[in-house]
Amino acid sequence: MEELNTRYNRTHEQIALDLRWAASRSPKELKLGKEHVCQWVRILSLIRQIQDLSGQKLRLTEFDEKKQVLIEIDEEYQQAREVDPEKAAKVRDTRMIGVLVGLGYRELRQIDDRFLENYLMPSLAEDKLWKRDKRSRIVR
Repeated sequence: MEELNTRYNRTHEQIALDLRWAASRSPKELKLGKEHVCQWVRILSLIRQIQDLSGQKLRLTEFDEKKQVLIEIDEEYQQAREVDPEKAAKVRDTRMIGVLVGLGYRELRQIDDRFLENYLMPSLAEDKLWKRDKRSRIVR
């Protein structure tokens, strides 16, 4: 998809047709196909962000097994951002970190907007490898 868009300047509708995600050229089918392409563009963006967090150590193929998790992260973010964009972004970003550290889908589903403050930060504070600086930030 990325190559079709950037290298060949294909629109999302054209990509949907190319990938047969739109069964026909009817407006309804093109709309559904375009939505599917848009979702995968967003998911690819999530993958790229997770790769950035990893210092580019993760290859694209390492996300093959995370397909459903990535779909769920995107779908939940898209629904929640209409109600509370800040909370939605916080949950999405925290779940991306969860993907990075190898949490399974069940664990990722448990992450909410309070996860960092209520679980992760206290856990790190108890870890002997981490310590707090004078401004209450956890540093390594």
